Amino acid sequence: YQRRVHGVFPLIEKKMSTPAAAAGERPRSTSLVPPKLYYFPGRGLAEPIRLLFAECGRAYEDIRVSDTTELERSGKLPFGQVPYLETPLISLSQSSAILRYLANQHSLAGRTPQEAALCDEIVDGIVDVRTRLVMAFFAPAAEKDAKTAQFFAETYPEWLAHFERLLVKNAIAGVPGFFVGETLTWADLVVFNFLDHAKLTGHDVDATKFPALAGFYHRIATRPNIAAWIARRPVTPF
Repeated sequence: YQRRVHGVFPLIEKKMSTPAAAAGERPRSTSLVPPKLYYFPGRGLAEPIRLLFAECGRAYEDIRVSDTTELERSGKLPFGQVPYLETPLISLSQSSAILRYLANQHSLAGRTPQEAALCDEIVDGIVDVRTRLVMAFFAPAAEKDAKTAQFFAETYPEWLAHFERLLVKNAIAGVPGFFVGETLTWADLVVFNFLDHAKLTGHDVDATKFPALAGFYHRIATRPNIAAWIARRPVTPF
């Protein structure tokens, strides 16, 4: 395991040193115990969760595992998959479920039921286009390069156009800001992460074709807590 603790709070020990607290010592509040996030040693599906933690300044344990066998044997993983979030109150797998739960905790899920639904719409759109990219990446070796090139030549710009239109549609006084409402939501972080992953593979957003998206990417990347996380996060191939 590679275990890192991120956030603005110090690490709280996982357990008391004895079964009962020492005389006069009050039990720790579960709200002070940092969540544990388990994932492979890469960005992948866990990175939007890390971005949300970073934006909120919330401490958590970033536990990176190369092999999930031990976790599977423990019975913790409902579907035998990571990312997996473990907290004193709830444990969750499935990246969107984790993100939605944390977004609700930190007022990043939309201010109304309508905004919450629009966040889901944006995120589901990213899931759709990301699925197509994953299919290209994991195509048979003889087809992988051609399918990946086709994705970035055809599918990627098609979907960027969708997101450009939605971002402009939500502009305030003609100025694009966020995808839903007037403030940052988890949907913004999910879109940003997708664009950031594409940049990792050498496919920046073309500002001449998608100016609103290019501006959006810059605004999110330069938010103080996001920028600090990007500067210190481990360098990984995915």
